[in-house]
Amino acid sequence: YDTGHDVRYFNDAYLFEFGEMKWKKLGEDKKGDNVSWPSPRSACGIGEFEDMIFVYGGYTKHGRSFSSSDDSHGIVHTDMWSLDPRAVVWTKVRRGGIPPSPRCGFSTCVHKKRNLVV
Repeated sequence: YDTGHDVRYFNDAYLFEFGEMKWKKLGEDKKGDNVSWPSPRSACGIGEFEDMIFVYGGYTKHGRSFSSSDDSHGIVHTDMWSLDPRAVVWTKVRRGGIPPSPRCGFSTCVHKKRNLVV
């Protein structure tokens, strides 16, 4: 969240079990075991394909939001991750071809086995 004075990113993921109608926090038992996990971010693109969840790009702000001096800056991510929600395993996706430029605040969808970034 960004209050204008503080910026905080959560590095967690939750799964909503429709059958049980309850939330489950993913990966609590695996954090700290040198498991790959994407860095905290906002405004990333998220899509689902063949029971896997994919995350691309996004933004991480460092420093304060509003200040008379320019002490806030950020990173626009270009990495892509997949999450297997059954095993709760994140994997950094190795991409081929020319990826989209770094971006955040965009939409993504899967159409005919292709992830479209708009």
